[in-house]
Parts: sequence; structure tokens; C-alpha cells
Amino acid sequence: MSHYLHCILVEVESCLPKNASISDYTQERLEALLRAEAMNATALYQGEVFDGRTEESAGRWRDEFPGRGVVMGCKEPERFLKLLEEYSRLPLEKALEAIRLARGTEWSWRTMEQVRAGGYVVSPDPANGTDGLYWSARPAGPLTVDEDFIKKVWDGRIPGYPVAYNLKKALDLADGQYRTDSCFFSVPDEDAKASAETLDAARKNPQAYALVFCDYYR
Repeated sequence: MSHYLHCILVEVESCLPKNASISDYTQERLEALLRAEAMNATALYQGEVFDGRTEESAGRWRDEFPGRGVVMGCKEPERFLKLLEEYSRLPLEKALEAIRLARGTEWSWRTMEQVRAGGYVVSPDPANGTDGLYWSARPAGPLTVDEDFIKKVWDGRIPGYPVAYNLKKALDLADGQYRTDSCFFSVPDEDAKASAETLDAARKNPQAYALVFCDYYR
């Protein structure tokens, strides 16, 4: 079982009844409402993005995000903005990492000594380290995706995993599709990619937003 820390962006107003304001609620009650909004908005992804998750806290990350695992812009604006910038870019960073992995050649399991001596790059894999071996490849040049590339994947001349797998992963992440490894979701956008409009609004008015942290596992 693998665990992933997910950050969910929530708009405070959407959690409150009509004509209610933040001042009408204790911090504990407001955090509960914000967390419920984040959980409800992403519940449909169970079985696809996560098998289970912590509904009431940040789980194994509770020391970093205590209580309900909520960081409110109205209470901690500087921390909120810092975390928003960090986590909203995670899908893009992971997409760029995936495309770099898709360009690799000579994929094989190697010892760390072989990796270092040959100039190979280790690819993230749950089995890395088992029997002292690591899934690795030699970095390659630009990846040209055309009819010839598709035919080579079909014929097995280009391995479906990890080349085609990482290419698809990179495109999914860049497109904002919510994945286990996206680790970010914007409720206002209903997408794993926060729109420029949402980010601009949150930067200008952080007190209107919150981040909810959750321990996903599958």
C-alpha cells in the first residue's frame, strides 16, 4: 500500500449557508465545513484515484497539518499562499518528470553501482531497492510522437512500459486529469489543474480560500 499527501483547494463561501459569514463560526466548526466540502467534491474518485483516505485529518501528515488538516487563508495568509504555489504546480512538475522518463532508453533493472557507473537515471518504482536493483534507463534526446512512434509501440520496438506509459501519464497530468499522483485538486475548477482565474483570485483574496490536506492510499 502506498500513501500520497493530497492538497484540495476549497472556496470558503461555497461551504457556508446563504447570508452566513466566517465570523458566524468557530474555527473548529469552519474547518469541519471546509473539510466536508473537499471530501464531498472528490468522493466520486474513490476506486480510481484512491482506495481509501483519511476523512477527518491529514493522517500520517497530521504533525505538519494538525487538527482537521486545513490551512485557511483568513488565518494564515502567508502560509496558505506558499502552500498553494507549491501544491498547485505539482501536477505540472510530475508531468515534466514523466516526459523525461518517457525519453529514456536501455531500460533494465540495475544495481546502484551499475546506475552510477553507466550514467543511468533511476525511475520511480515501488520495487526499487528489492534485491538491490533499481529500474533505470539512459537519458535520451527529444521524443518525437508521430505515426512511426505509434507503429513502434504497436510492434514492441518501443516498450509500452515505461515509454508509452510515462508519455500518457505526462499528458494526463498536464491536461488536469485527477490521478493518484496528481496530489492536488481545485474544487472551484473541478479539476486537478487550478485555472489562472482561480489562482489569481486566491492570490488577491486568500481569506476566501482554504487548503485541505488528506492522506490518500491505494
